[in-house]
This record gives sequence, structure tokens and C-alpha cells, in this order.
Amino acid sequence: MLSMFENTNENITVHILHDNELTIENRENFSYIAGHYNQQVKFYNVEKICATEVQEFKSKLPASMLKQFHIAVTFRLLILKIIPDTIDKLIYLDTDTIVNLDIKELWRIELENKPLAAVVDVGAHTVPLCIDKIVKPENYFNTGVIVIDLEKWRNDANSIWGGDFVIENYKHSDNIIEQHIWNYCFSKNYLKLPFKFNTWVRLERALGHTKIEKILYHFIGCGDSLGLNIQDNYHRLYWEYFSKTPFFNSETFLKLFLGVRKNVRRAAKFPYKNFCAYERQNAHLFY
Repeated sequence: MLSMFENTNENITVHILHDNELTIENRENFSYIAGHYNQQVKFYNVEKICATEVQEFKSKLPASMLKQFHIAVTFRLLILKIIPDTIDKLIYLDTDTIVNLDIKELWRIELENKPLAAVVDVGAHTVPLCIDKIVKPENYFNTGVIVIDLEKWRNDANSIWGGDFVIENYKHSDNIIEQHIWNYCFSKNYLKLPFKFNTWVRLERALGHTKIEKILYHFIGCGDSLGLNIQDNYHRLYWEYFSKTPFFNSETFLKLFLGVRKNVRRAAKFPYKNFCAYERQNAHLFY
């Protein structure tokens, strides 16, 4: 959020999808950031607005997924039920992204009568939907950054609920069921964006890229994507922005340190254990 404000002169309204766990203090911190940059922020408690839908997701998703990932990963599936009808277009961003460019570059892209735009996922070769030939690997996209034409989506409001098929057949296959749902519904009808709008830090490392560019970085996955190595340019990029927020205090810093250490340990068990080797060998497919 702060990185986006730092790199643009455009007027922006940020819509934060949250649950009952958002504290008053943290809400005030987000409001402070927006106010500091003369921008706007609005809050939507999805657990209240879409209580029935959230409970439905919880009942359908496997306990193993809910243990590893927060139910909030499903909130973007409910955007049509959350965002007011007066808004026709938006950019969805995962919280582990750094917008190191002017967001207007992404906003001004014409969707060519498509309901959304996204970047192809470089890990599609491991995805069950692709292995089973339900979605072509070259069409499977990452949902960390999505430009959405809400008006066009509203005209086909039932499209996303085709995801019931995915939940029923793939809920035990891995931990990105929500992304599978998006792809099952839209992989044949979306605009493919350049990789600069969803550049994976882990892939940049695999390619030996160390120079920070004017692109949108996605600190996806676990392990070394985010850490405290001052010599690492990607770590420095994250902390340079984070240090400007009111969240940068001793308590949060210690919690983040523990979280980073936990992620590093989890990396050893990450299901895509051969992923980095694949990235290096097949980088030409993505760049």
C-alpha cells in the first residue's frame, strides 16, 4: 500500500478486505498511511458482510489448507458481493507485493473486453488442473495481481461459482485451491499481462537478477523471498518501504523475524522442492 502511494501522483482509493481480527490500532495505521499521502482507504469486514459464504468455504475446504493458510485467501472470490456497484474496475493486489512502479501503468491497460487481466503463473507445470489438462499450463495465471472489470464480471455473476467443481475434485491436491477456482473459471477468457506486473522474487533470484527495476515484485512463497539480509537487494527493497510505515516498531519487527524464520523452516517441506531448478532451466519460457 505504501509502496504504491510512493510511486504515483494519481488519486487512489484502497479497499482493504479483512476479517474480525483487524484491530483498531492497525486500522488506524492503514488510515494514517493513506492520509499521509492524501489518498483514501476503505475497510470491508468480509466475515460480517459475507458471513454465510465464508462459513461455506470453511466447511468445504480441507483442514490441512485452513491450518496452513488463512481463510482470507478466499476473500477475493467474494469481491462482487463486497465492493459497491458504483465501482466498475479495480486492481487486486496480494499483501506480499511491492509496487515499485507507477500503478497507473497497470490501470491504463485496456482489458480488450475481457473480465480480467493477470500474469501467467510460472509454476503451472506442477498444478493438478494443468496435469489433468483441464487448464492449459500456458493459460494458468497467478492471482496475486489481477485487474478486474467488475461491470463485465457482474454481467456473468455466476461464473466464479463454477469453482465448486474444483473444490470437490481438488481440495486435497495442494494448498492453492482458491487460485485453481479462478483459473477454472477464467483461464480461457483473460488478458495476459507482461511479467513486469507480477515479477516473482524467487524467480529473479533463480535467474541471478540482483538489480531492482521499476516493476511490481511479488514476494511469493516461503523461504528466502523475505528476510533480514542487508546485502540482499530484495530484502532491502521490502524493508525500505516497510520502515516508512507506522507498523515499523519493536513488537512488529520481532514478530516478523519469527515469521521469517518459520517460513525458512517451512521451505524445507515446500511441495515444489524442485521448483528453483525448474525456474533456472526454463527461464526462457517466461522472459
